[in-house]
Amino acid sequence: MNKGDQMLDSSKTTFERQLQLELSQSEGNIEEDTAKRLHMARIKALEEARSQSSSSATKPNLLFKYFSAQNWKVISASGVACLMLVILVLPTLQTKQANTRNPANISGELFSNQEELEMLEDLEFYQWLADVEHG
Repeated sequence: MNKGDQMLDSSKTTFERQLQLELSQSEGNIEEDTAKRLHMARIKALEEARSQSSSSATKPNLLFKYFSAQNWKVISASGVACLMLVILVLPTLQTKQANTRNPANISGELFSNQEELEMLEDLEFYQWLADVEHG
């Protein structure tokens, strides 16, 4: 026994020490076929543990299983739909914002010609003139 085992033994109760002693002694009294079955079960468990650890190293991560071929179709269709929405909506939003930012541009475009503005101010005169010519 090494020092670690002695320290553990000193912390154990007498019942635990006696039980450990009996189990160690009975270990040598196991029948041959039981020992073979235990040995084979141990080997099988170790092989399974090795195969699981090696397969988990080559397995894709959990995130990848959610992105199967079927899911890629849905994801790409959603991405295209979002892109089309941005392409169609963004320019109209920008033009609306440009028009609301500078209302002087709108009025300036409507009344850019001084003659048109004067004509609108003298609208009654032009209506009278049209009546005199036709009537």
